[in-house]
Amino acid sequence: MTSDFVHELLYEDESATLDFKRDQYAFVGATDEQKSEIVKDILAFANAWRRTTAYILIGVDEVKGGKSQVLGVGDHLDEASLQQLVNSKTNRPIEFSYKTIVHEGRSLGVISVPVQERPIFVNKDFGKLRANFVYVRRGSSTAIADPDEVSRMGAAAVADVLAPIIDLQFGDPDKRKLLGGSLEVESFILSLPEKSLLPQLSSQWGLSFFNSEYYREYADYLEQYALLQPLGFVLSNIGSTLAANARLEIECNKNTSLVFSTFRPHPPAYETYNSLTNLNFAVRDQLHAEEYGDHWSLTAGFGSVQPKAREWTGKIYVGARDTVSVHLAARIYADNLQSPVEVPLAISVKSSSSRTLSVVEFVDYVDKQRKR
Repeated sequence: MTSDFVHELLYEDESATLDFKRDQYAFVGATDEQKSEIVKDILAFANAWRRTTAYILIGVDEVKGGKSQVLGVGDHLDEASLQQLVNSKTNRPIEFSYKTIVHEGRSLGVISVPVQERPIFVNKDFGKLRANFVYVRRGSSTAIADPDEVSRMGAAAVADVLAPIIDLQFGDPDKRKLLGGSLEVESFILSLPEKSLLPQLSSQWGLSFFNSEYYREYADYLEQYALLQPLGFVLSNIGSTLAANARLEIECNKNTSLVFSTFRPHPPAYETYNSLTNLNFAVRDQLHAEEYGDHWSLTAGFGSVQPKAREWTGKIYVGARDTVSVHLAARIYADNLQSPVEVPLAISVKSSSSRTLSVVEFVDYVDKQRKR
């Protein structure tokens, strides 16, 4: 959970995956009836029909149709105590977490409830909760599920047991290092001379042995190389079922300054006969970045991923000429998944500029690099 993600949630209305609470739940020294409020809300989200994690933001006053107001809370719940309370009352443990985050200078509480096996209910009456009643979140309200709905929850749970459980995050494929769901990179914006002012290589004895546009092409190469930074992904099958023919698709709107490239550029050829320098060759199932109209499309094939195994993509490259933070909607497909798994990811690019080089400084630098 990042501050940028919280910012996006503030513009959403309450739903089966989101609830705003102006005030902190009563907990320490509270009655069972008061404590049952938070248990009820967590139960309702755990039983909700949804495919993504649900969130309860505490310290936020809902504004329908606009940005909800961040008020903050002065005290926070102890997660261990909350876990103990909730899971001592239910027929099976509920998977959830309570975290704190500072947003707009105010402290918020965030309860996250991932998708999990259902139905879940309290074994005994507790406060306002009745034993064996299945509370479920529908839209922005909570209701009690009827017997048919409870039966469908059980059938869905059986189907989910047979499906792979997928996790996706950024990763460094060279170092085999996991980087989490948020990635920070730095793009360098080079201040180079005007390309029209750069010299051209001349021919000798009437024969053109040299790339006349070498310095200008080298300027293009340096600009792109400094701008683009490596990016990779790792897919983990944390379940007990094979993920058959797993595939990754990510779309990113081009209304930001973010750019992607399947390849990082190579230095241009100095001699005309060395013309293969800039060729790139695609690798089967490599991570690819392509432009389609108003959006970028990132795709990769993982093949079949064994239970408890990880598969790594190759690298693509990302950069931006302005400092920018972008949320990506990643979808994982597999032949034995009933629907794609959606994974929220975030990329933050910090843009830094260099000092301006003169024509002489640039040519001197390029010549030194070529002679190494």
